Amino acid sequence: MSMRRFFLIISVAMMAACGREVGVETSGLLRTVPSRSIEIMNFRNAGDALELLLDSTHVFRKLNLGRLAYREMVLSYDYSSSLVPLLAIDAGHAKRDTSKAVKYLLAQAKDLNLQTAYVVDSTEKRAAVLISPSSVSIAEALIHIDAGASILDAPDFDAATALALGSKGSIILRNSAANRWVPSKFMQDAVPHRSLVKFISGLCDWIIINFSDTNTRNLQISTVGDSDNKYLSIFSKLEGGKSSLKSILPDSTSFFIDLPLKDAEAFYDARCNWLDANSELRRHKKTCSDFKKASGSSPEEWLKQKRPQEVACIQWDGRSVIAVRCKKSPALRGISPNPIEGIPGILFGEVFSLPDESICSNLGKWLIIGSLDDVTAFCAKEKGTPPKGFAVRGLKFAVYHSGALLQSNKQGTKLNVYI
Repeated sequence: MSMRRFFLIISVAMMAACGREVGVETSGLLRTVPSRSIEIMNFRNAGDALELLLDSTHVFRKLNLGRLAYREMVLSYDYSSSLVPLLAIDAGHAKRDTSKAVKYLLAQAKDLNLQTAYVVDSTEKRAAVLISPSSVSIAEALIHIDAGASILDAPDFDAATALALGSKGSIILRNSAANRWVPSKFMQDAVPHRSLVKFISGLCDWIIINFSDTNTRNLQISTVGDSDNKYLSIFSKLEGGKSSLKSILPDSTSFFIDLPLKDAEAFYDARCNWLDANSELRRHKKTCSDFKKASGSSPEEWLKQKRPQEVACIQWDGRSVIAVRCKKSPALRGISPNPIEGIPGILFGEVFSLPDESICSNLGKWLIIGSLDDVTAFCAKEKGTPPKGFAVRGLKFAVYHSGALLQSNKQGTKLNVYI
């Protein structure tokens, strides 16, 4: 799997849940990473990690690490106009002369037009090899090392490393730089890029992805920074609900966001607290007031009366619908004008809104909302097998996109990538 493709999938984790565990000793190799880096990948085994994170055409994959393949490594990317990799590999106890394995690696790097440096950490009394395509990247790393500065000085990074508990390794992402590490075309069929970047940036401060193996199964997601103005604060005190979404998913589903609601009013109150912390609650309340003046009904009154049990956005074959599971079956007969047009997006967020919500229909207790063509196609579409491992009970949320499934419950948040 290519590193870029891997981070496309990691971007699905835009609603990861917080976790707190006892930290482990911070790796000394992180002292080689410049303080403004935005992607930090720390793995126990350099050979396995590079194979996991980089595709076979990447210049780093052309290096024969020899004995160093079994040493710790950190692959990082700086906060700059382009993402330039900096690879640091543990070279063992510091010695006056470099080992044969180190000399061999440095010679290979030179032949591949890569820039290198051999550095010694006097505190740890260990050496490291730095490799990058950019001389500027190497120079900046050396300046930081000489000054005793590193990523360890970044705000709250110590809290992030305390959650980097993967037995094989971990990846730490700086959310404030999401505009750098979220590729411009990622999920463009599902969510506008600007909206996705804005959302991830306001999600939390750091995302930590822990690996228990050298594959993309059962990745444990943790986060740092869940103050009231961060989106994750909404979920911090909410209980998970029961999901019934898998019974209505089309067989060609490419994307969905599922929000089971054990207590819809509690979710809305928590969301209002988040809006208030971001100085957006007044505008939201005005939207609700304007909606009532225009339609005669209030989104908040509808929420209290209907108490929806689940809301989802589903995409398949280039089509989209919003699905709302009601406590009682909607009183509808086939295709009808939508009586709650705009309400799901107002109450639960813009991801649960569509450009055309004029039509609705019902499937049991589900209200299916969208355009005439999309609602008709959804109701006629054969329902398929849900994503592998999709949970049913105690689910706070789930996000699926083209083979990657992220879901959260009170035990934590896990990401599985099946492509």
